[in-house]
Order: sequence, then C-alpha cells, then structure tokens
Amino acid sequence: MRFLIDECLSPSLSRLAHRRGFAADAVAWIGKAGWADRELMRFVETQDLTLVTNNSRDFRRLYANLPIHAGLVCLNAPTRLVRRTLIETLFDRALDAIEQRMDLLNTVIEADAITVTRIEVRSYLFPHP
Repeated sequence: MRFLIDECLSPSLSRLAHRRGFAADAVAWIGKAGWADRELMRFVETQDLTLVTNNSRDFRRLYANLPIHAGLVCLNAPTRLVRRTLIETLFDRALDAIEQRMDLLNTVIEADAITVTRIEVRSYLFPHP
C-alpha cells in the first residue's frame, strides 16, 4: 500500500506515514501540484495509490465511478476546527485502523473530527456492492 497525500493537506503527513512504516508521497513532492481532481484521480488509479485527502465529497464522487481501487482515506473536520495538528491526529487514527486491516481494496477510511478531542474512524466498501 502506498499513500499519496493530496495537495490540500500538509506534506508532513507523508513523514507521519513513513514513521509508521508506510510508503507515502505528497502531490507537491512529485510534481503534480495544481492538477485537477480528475487528472490526479487518473494518476492515482494507474499507479495503484491510496489517496489521502480532506476533499472528501469530490473524491468520493470520482471513486464512485471506479469498479476497483486501492482505497481512499478521508480526513474530515469542520472548517472551524482545521489545524495541522488535528489533521495529523486524524491521519494517525486512520493509520491505526489501516494497520488492523492492511488491505484497503475498494475501501474508504473516514476519520472525522467531531470536536477537537472526539474523533471517529469508520471504514466501508465503496462503491457499495
């Protein structure tokens, strides 16, 4: 499993993934910054990458058209709560869930910040069978 950190998130998430033993790159590090979501989606699909984003609504819509994919990780927080440390905490909690699965084939992991201290992580098959 290889993660690609969307450009709307800090590249520091790549370093967090590396510390946890996962392969990860950031869109900004691989020369894909500024790409439209559809272009990035084609790249993710052809490279068999698991995208990490907080642009959940748009990418769930794009993933809905894929019969098979390497997974999607959505880090969701209300705009008023978004801080880099909170996003890092969301990703860390998502990685906890991923370590228990180790296979994200056609799976979405959603880490939701309900409040600054309350985080919920869920996973589901997508598109739904």
